[in-house]
Amino acid sequence: MGRARRSRRPNKPIDLYYWPTPNGWKVAIMLEECGLEYRTIPVNIGKGDQFKPEFLAISPNNRMPAIVDHDPLAEFGEGPLPVFESGAILIHLAEKTGRFMPQSRRGQKEMLEFAGGDLTVPCIVLDGEYIQSGWGTPLRG
Repeated sequence: MGRARRSRRPNKPIDLYYWPTPNGWKVAIMLEECGLEYRTIPVNIGKGDQFKPEFLAISPNNRMPAIVDHDPLAEFGEGPLPVFESGAILIHLAEKTGRFMPQSRRGQKEMLEFAGGDLTVPCIVLDGEYIQSGWGTPLRG
């Protein structure tokens, strides 16, 4: 956190391995809000696409979403950078663009507390409404 950022726009779009789930939506929204170019690659979890070897090479825990950043920050070295797990992707994109990530350590801690809570609370979707599993209280109205 607080790493150096590129001042130029990326040359290549990010590959978003996606299926329309709440975590997939989070990453798609973040890419839009960051103004990053991306291409969507469907991962049909109903057909088991998440278990295909080419997807497991990007997301070894067979979960989506996942991204491949073809223009990562220099500190990651040369070549494409796969990132899996929605929380890790959100933080990666925030650091890459310098957006949505406070610069102060206290601000970073507070952002991670809120983001981490949202990413770790098990959720289900009923009729388009997010419900926290176990508590039954709506997360979003």
